Amino acid sequence: MGISEEGLFRGLVFSGLLARLGSHKNGALIAAIVSSVAFGLVHVIYDLNPSNPAVIVTGLLKAFESAMFSLVLCVPVIETGNLWGAITVHAFFDWVLLATAALFSSGGSATASSYVSADPTVAIFSTILYFGMAVAYFIPTKNAVLRLAKMEPPQPGPLVDRAGHAPLDDVIAGKTFTKQAQKQRTERRKRTIFSNRYLTPIVTFLLMFVFTNLTSIIPYLVTKEGTLMRDLLSAIFSVGTNVLLLLWFYYTFKDSFAGVHDWSSEGMLLVAPALLFVLSNLIQLVQVPRLNNPFVAFLMAVQPGVNEEIALRAIPVSNWMRLDTRRESVLRCAAYTGLIFGLIHAVNLISGADPAQTLFQVFYAFCLGVFFAAVLLRCGSIIPAVIMHTLIDFTGMLAMDLSHGGAITETLTIDFGFWFTLVVSLVLVVASVYMLRPQKQADIAALWEKKWHRG
Repeated sequence: MGISEEGLFRGLVFSGLLARLGSHKNGALIAAIVSSVAFGLVHVIYDLNPSNPAVIVTGLLKAFESAMFSLVLCVPVIETGNLWGAITVHAFFDWVLLATAALFSSGGSATASSYVSADPTVAIFSTILYFGMAVAYFIPTKNAVLRLAKMEPPQPGPLVDRAGHAPLDDVIAGKTFTKQAQKQRTERRKRTIFSNRYLTPIVTFLLMFVFTNLTSIIPYLVTKEGTLMRDLLSAIFSVGTNVLLLLWFYYTFKDSFAGVHDWSSEGMLLVAPALLFVLSNLIQLVQVPRLNNPFVAFLMAVQPGVNEEIALRAIPVSNWMRLDTRRESVLRCAAYTGLIFGLIHAVNLISGADPAQTLFQVFYAFCLGVFFAAVLLRCGSIIPAVIMHTLIDFTGMLAMDLSHGGAITETLTIDFGFWFTLVVSLVLVVASVYMLRPQKQADIAALWEKKWHRG
């Protein structure tokens, strides 16, 4: 849906309207509204014969919510001149909805194929859900309308260049681009993925997810199941591809970025409170009659320890501080990247994780993500977070059922371990706020100005 709907409604309908209306005042806003209304209307289910008014209300709310969502997505399309940002957000949004649906479905799998249900109980729940989503979209939609209204013509869109004709016309006319123009286009295309601080962690997570799953095929083809060699090769390929992802970021900004791979003694001290998570795992190990092979547990732990810190901390936080080094921005950076880190753990449902346990994992992963981001912001190095993340996962995987890829399959129980993890999570959030307190924000901004060769 992310690719097909964006290609149709933002790529053809919206861009086509821009090509016609973009030269007029408020043309961008009119094109966005018209295409968004069309996008909302196609989300109305016409083949229902409901006997409950809640079903009708749900259908109307879904159309209204979809139109608001579409209006927000029109902004990155017109500002970047391509669909990749909108496709990424759309795909991630649909993935979160499916994961949420799986939490409430039997067996932890999302099987719903319709936005609107004729079941009165489900219809009432859906009405509340879509109303809440519409309320949540109010501020982003208002900001989108204001930004579109302020855009000065011409705004021809991605189908037409600034000169008022389609790029294909240059090819037909036999014109060639100068080397300088080619270089500018290459530079703009190369940095589009990093042009929005909010999209960056979503994009890098998707790249990490795709790379990790694609490279996991190779060990399965060349080694036997259940062997240490397969586990070793899986770790090497998985970590290796994500290190290449970091190197790609380094290469993109090779002339202006100092990197986040240097050792930091200060960072090792700052990350020490996360040892409480290790302690929690060690306490639970006492209750386990048989532990997993430590080498296998380490190989499985080092993959999220490195991969997630690169894709969800090193690149997004560094890119955020490239785009915004204001003192008041550091808390927002830690909170947002922590939120994305928490939400991506819902993917464990695919591996058969318990829904309630997964929801709790999303919560404490958010707290841990905020903490690791705060450590990175303070010391400028990703190494302390990588070491601590790996150590936490290693002590946890010593007692975990590894047949599900490390997903937590046990049913959530309200016991000492639950309360201990809850308290530790809240302690780390408090520690994060303290690390990023106003008295330290000027030093943090200066550190990242220096890393980006601006100080």
